[in-house]
Amino acid sequence: IIDRWYKKGIQEIESSEGWRIINKIDNLQLSYTVFRRNYEELNKLLSKYESDQDLALQLMVRDNRESFNAFLGEITRLLHNFLVSVKSLVDHTRIFYQEEYEGTEFENDYNEKIEEHFSNVPVSKFVQELRNYTLHKALPLTGATINIDKEKGMSQSITLNIDSLRDWKKWSKLSREYMDSNDKNLVLRKTVNDYAQKVEEFYKWFGNCLQEIHKEALEELEELQNKQRERYEEAGFKL
Repeated sequence: IIDRWYKKGIQEIESSEGWRIINKIDNLQLSYTVFRRNYEELNKLLSKYESDQDLALQLMVRDNRESFNAFLGEITRLLHNFLVSVKSLVDHTRIFYQEEYEGTEFENDYNEKIEEHFSNVPVSKFVQELRNYTLHKALPLTGATINIDKEKGMSQSITLNIDSLRDWKKWSKLSREYMDSNDKNLVLRKTVNDYAQKVEEFYKWFGNCLQEIHKEALEELEELQNKQRERYEEAGFKL
């Protein structure tokens, strides 16, 4: 008898609309988490260089070339991982949207937000196309700079060499505008942070929308799960 009601409760949960959509949302959330972790790892190392003058000076010593190259190599590795997760999140989100909301009332709101945060934003186009450059042409050239100002003191940053990127013919107009708006060497941390902020803003909005769109289905799922929990307790099981 216990086995019968247990299976019936599980079947009710797993056949519900709430169960279907929450699993798809969780899968998309995993893609966002992968992106976020890659961003945080890259940003941490970039921040370390910008905030640690001793490290910057040590790496710039002429006879410390091996450590300097190893440091930039690690930056490039983390940048590669970050860019791959950028594209994965873009693709997974687009597929999720197409399967669930294309042709619905939500379509216009979604497309407006995509344009606002990504399609019409130079930094977003540049980062997404830098992923294509990195995977299909070459790893971007990174460098390290130190600037000394009489009033502001010493500052340092990790950069991308823009001149080495320009020859690629697949940059969009917005990406070229973004490169033109920067100096010869683009400060990588600012670019990465600006893009990550756009992503965070969009997915905060998107997550709130999903909760509202699927409110009834998620509430029904919660009720089914509560009923199953009550059945466990009535049978003497502790949760």
